[in-house]
Amino acid sequence: MLRVPPSHEAADRARELAALGFSPLDALHLAFAEQAQAKWFATTDDGLLKRARVHRERVHVLVVGPDEVPLAVQGEKE
Repeated sequence: MLRVPPSHEAADRARELAALGFSPLDALHLAFAEQAQAKWFATTDDGLLKRARVHRERVHVLVVGPDEVPLAVQGEKE
């Protein structure tokens, strides 16, 4: 398990993401995923998925639905 400690950088990034329309909690989760250099962020939240797709150039982690995770893994191997 990877633990990502709270940081001012993550809080600042969460504020940037919230300014794009992500909820504060979603923005914080995404900021921590980015800080951890995660490859994907899997969610069942359709609103979060839609907003992340709209802002895909500004979100530094690939946001996918659970059914897309195997496709994301396969894409890495290619």
